[in-house]
Formats: sequence, structure tokens, C-alpha cells
Amino acid sequence: MRSEALEQFVVEEAGVGAPRGASWSRVDEGQGANRVWRVRWGPGSSVIVKRCGPGRAFVQERRAATRWAPAVADASRGLGHARVLAASQALRCLVFVDAGRGEEQVALSPAAFACAGRYLARLHALPVDERDPVPLVEALARREARWLEGAPELRAVASSLGPGALADADWGPRVPCHRDFQPDNWLWDGRTLTVVDFEHARPDARALDLAKLWTRLDGDVDARANAAFWSAYLGPEPCSPSFLAQLRAGLVLHGLASVAWGRSHDDEAFVAEGERAVALARSGREPPNPRAGTPLASL
Repeated sequence: MRSEALEQFVVEEAGVGAPRGASWSRVDEGQGANRVWRVRWGPGSSVIVKRCGPGRAFVQERRAATRWAPAVADASRGLGHARVLAASQALRCLVFVDAGRGEEQVALSPAAFACAGRYLARLHALPVDERDPVPLVEALARREARWLEGAPELRAVASSLGPGALADADWGPRVPCHRDFQPDNWLWDGRTLTVVDFEHARPDARALDLAKLWTRLDGDVDARANAAFWSAYLGPEPCSPSFLAQLRAGLVLHGLASVAWGRSHDDEAFVAEGERAVALARSGREPPNPRAGTPLASL
């Protein structure tokens, strides 16, 4: 719900015309605690206004949108970002340059997936500007325990890869993660990919970003687009055994989280996604070999 204080903030901080002269239209999907509007005033003038829900969403969105996304952006490589014009912690609100959110997008091509691979590789390579006192492996173990509470039948899923598969995985260091990196949060104009919705973003295991996306890509996009993403993310080198172990463990954790959340919220789509993630982990398959994919120069 938008308030007079929110409208006034947008008028004063983002350069929007008189309050009564601006039109507000919702462009979010109406789910969750976040709300997103396109505010138009005058011909060709608009901004995107996002009001984050309670908790860490605003702080995480502001950090990623103002620090991480600009550092990843590279117009020469097709990587854009939606610049932040103004932000208010009191209102949990950010005002962005309008990058076309909520409008009809150009269909995602293999070139878009190649840009997504480059984007995520650059994001994961950024330095982490804060230190978490809880070691990553301990934090992930706590998440696993939380998801298993009250759902003992999921323990078979957690142990399906063998004893210690999650606890003993070499997760690597924490890196900047989007934590909802999938096509619903990509804006593609045929040349440039802009990533949005960073309210979940924080330093985490890179395998969790990749596991969620691989679950979505597997079977849902053509093989050429799938290979384009992995070729761009991984580069010319084949997957190392330690990286494959990270991915496999990430798939199981993503599966646990999705099944647990889906069951507690009666959301069959989440349960189904979790089951797909676990099945993908059990299959032992590798991401499409980048050396066998289409050369990026031809995409």
C-alpha cells in the first residue's frame, strides 16, 4: 500500500512532477511483501518505485543495487543495471531509473543467457565487503536443520547423496549472491541484460545461486540457451570435481528449502521445484560442457 509520505518522497527526491500529475501503476506480481510501481509524469518520463517488505529486504536491496550491480555492469558486454535515484530507509523505498520493468520484453535468446552467465560470474567475483562471524559451513548446517524441523521425512532427501554430503562439501568462501537469480528477474532488450530484485541478495555460497538457476533451466529452456549460460559462467575450463560437489550439495539444499517452504505454505509449485532439484542432484549429471557449447562469438 502506498502512502502520502511515499508519494511525497518520490516527488521531492526523484524529480517527479506535481503529485496529482503523476500516475502510479503496479508492475509487481502481487505476491510477497514487496510492492513495485511505475510512476509516469509527462511524455516519456517515468521511474520505478520499490517499497520493500519488513526485515532485511531494504538493506540488502540497497546494498546490491548501489554497490554490486554498478560494479558488475559493463555496456560493452551487454550487462546493464537500473541506477538508484533515491532511497529512504524510513520508508523502505528505492527509486530506480526505468529499465522497462513490467513491460513486454524481447524473448530471451541464447545471447541473453550468455549475458546472464557473464553477469553472475562477475557478481560472484566481487570482493565481499563484510565478514560474517558464523562460518559458511555452520550457517548452511543451521539452515538445513531449520528446514528439517517438523518434516522428518525430508531427512531421507538430505542423506540421499551419502553421509556427510552437505557438511563435508567444499562450499568455498562467501561471495556476493543474488539468491533469486532466474529469468523472472532479468530484463532483456535484445542487447543488454539488466538484473532486478535484489531484496534477497547477500554474501552466500555461489552454489546456491547456481543450483536454483540450474533447476529452473533444466528442461525449461533449449539446450543451446542452457549451454550459453554455462559457457559464459564457467569459461573455457571443464568443471572441477570440487565445483561439481558444490553444485550437487547446492541442489540438495535448494531442494530441501523449496520442499519445506512449499509444504508449510501449501504451494505445490515450490514442492515440485524442490523435488526437481533433488532429482537433478541424484542424477549425477554435469552442466552442459562449455567446450561443447556454441561459441559465444556466434551467439
